[in-house]
Amino acid sequence: MFRLTGPTLYFDLDTIIVGPLDRVAAYPHRFTALADFNSGRLGSGVLAWSGDYSFLLDAFNADPVGIAHQYDESEPKHGRIGDQAFIEDQFESRGIDVDTFQGLFGEGLIVSYKVHDCREAVPENASVVCFHGNPKQDDIKTGWVAESWR
Repeated sequence: MFRLTGPTLYFDLDTIIVGPLDRVAAYPHRFTALADFNSGRLGSGVLAWSGDYSFLLDAFNADPVGIAHQYDESEPKHGRIGDQAFIEDQFESRGIDVDTFQGLFGEGLIVSYKVHDCREAVPENASVVCFHGNPKQDDIKTGWVAESWR
């Protein structure tokens, strides 16, 4: 996907869009990522960009087995794992600042099912609910999640 030059708006499969995204889609993103709900580090569940970020794919393709091992859950690098840590490290190594959705649009637009306690309802101004970790959307069989996930 990092061969796409944009404008690109990406959502992990473990998200549910529950409201309007007009402001997000209209914004002239350089590169915007989700701020992790727990650590504040870069999260990759929602991304947006315009421009050439193929260096991310090129860096991964240079050593896919080594990079997969370096960022694997079984051997976390300082507690940071997965594609989000790899992406963040690539930007940091190039001195490129990454915007966050929370910084651009406030804390309530994109929320965490767990952190923002969305079991009973979606917060009023939320447009996206992220299901990082467990449970996932398809684990929840009743209520707004089941209805939205259909």
